[in-house]
Amino acid sequence: YIEGFLRWEDTYLRRQPEADPDVSAVAAVRRPNPEIAGSDPPGDLLTADKLENLDVVLLGDIERTYLTPAEYQALIQWIDGGKSLLVLGGYHSFGADGFRNSPLADVLPVVFEDGDATQFDEPFRLELTDSGRQHAIFAVTGDRVQDSALWAQAPALSGCSLVKGEKSGATVLAVNPA
Repeated sequence: YIEGFLRWEDTYLRRQPEADPDVSAVAAVRRPNPEIAGSDPPGDLLTADKLENLDVVLLGDIERTYLTPAEYQALIQWIDGGKSLLVLGGYHSFGADGFRNSPLADVLPVVFEDGDATQFDEPFRLELTDSGRQHAIFAVTGDRVQDSALWAQAPALSGCSLVKGEKSGATVLAVNPA
């Protein structure tokens, strides 16, 4: 899990895997400040050797330049080898200076929004699609009817990244109904 900024997601995404004895989690949070000249990212977080023993990589809210061209190449080859990537949207990762203009844009399942409007900053309740209601990632109790009711009553999210749509072959699990 590579995160660009300390966010609430970091707390939960790190705590849960660390509590599971069958999971070995490795996390990295940005140390250099991207707004200070000469504070370049380390460039050695995603090498072929480091990716070799991983099954899933989570990328948090990082801008395109946080990863080097060599890291993008290693990550894409790793994905092409059948591994899994989860990208968390955010002001940086899905913003104008985010992954939309990176080599990763070709392997992500979304078509990025054009222009400067990349975030929806109004509270909303996540709405599961038919595929989402059947997907294990949204299973809470194991009963689909009860799980759907739980998700319908879940607290509102404070916003989301905007995308134009999904690419061919992608499956949409949840949407912002607004």
